[in-house]
Amino acid sequence: MEILNRFGIGKHFSKLWSSADFGRIKPCREFFEQAIKTALVENPSNTRGDIIFIGDMYDSDVIGAHNAGIKAAWLNKKDGSDTDGLASFNCTSAEQLFNILAD
Repeated sequence: MEILNRFGIGKHFSKLWSSADFGRIKPCREFFEQAIKTALVENPSNTRGDIIFIGDMYDSDVIGAHNAGIKAAWLNKKDGSDTDGLASFNCTSAEQLFNILAD
């Protein structure tokens, strides 16, 4: 959370998940499903459509989120190509990510 606060976007997050939290490695769908279930239990007025998974690795983060049926914001700092069109948002900087979250 410290890094997110440094970029001024920590206020948009109540919790962060890592594969170590669940004993599953992305893009394993079970990792995403467990995080989604937890998020929805803790936020009952929200739906899957409200969830945005943020990651910087296309193969594990974007594909995993897509396969779990949630939006993916790809922090694409290496100017990779979203050849499959799976990223809901393609950000090249923390500032772009912040603008997405602000909307």
